Amino acid sequence: MRVRTCASCRKADDPEHLVRWVLGPEGQVVPDLLARSFGRGAWTHASRECLSALPGALKKSFRQDIRTDRPRLLELLAEAAHHRSAQLLGAARREGHLALGATPVQAAVARGHARGLVVAQDAQAAATLPEVEQMVRRGLASVWGTKERLGALCGRPEIAVLAILDERLAQRLFGAIAMALRASDAAFVAPAARGKSRSPIGGHSEVE
Repeated sequence: MRVRTCASCRKADDPEHLVRWVLGPEGQVVPDLLARSFGRGAWTHASRECLSALPGALKKSFRQDIRTDRPRLLELLAEAAHHRSAQLLGAARREGHLALGATPVQAAVARGHARGLVVAQDAQAAATLPEVEQMVRRGLASVWGTKERLGALCGRPEIAVLAILDERLAQRLFGAIAMALRASDAAFVAPAARGKSRSPIGGHSEVE
């Protein structure tokens, strides 16, 4: 298995568990979540602790000053992670791996076909469904987007809740959503701070 070293904590890990950062010709740095962009790259975990070490960790890895400051790096990462989440939902829809709406989601959960749920931020009623609460307790539900945003991605006016029926897609989607959340959280935390970070389902989890 190929591994990469995190520029922040210096621990080796699978690239799927890391974020690749690419250095541009003028010293600007951008995230490359698909690890396909040309240019010099450095890797970090998406944990709040490792993100808090930016941009210093990237300067050391690239061995030069960079022109992108920490707030902008985190903003770019959050934007890229949200974009990746939308891409993954689109892929799941095209491949027929989604159950859309309350009744299909309830059936998918009851039959054991649901590998994860996404609940819209403005879907209070859907969040109280017994099946949704069950998936939340199992750590298999995430809040992301609005009903209108989810609907647009799925070809409907609005979607309050949906189920992902493919294990791999669910893992990747939840990873992207968590990455966006951690980047947003890290933007409001002092670089040396340690503590707790919100989980994708609105609870709390220890910083990695």
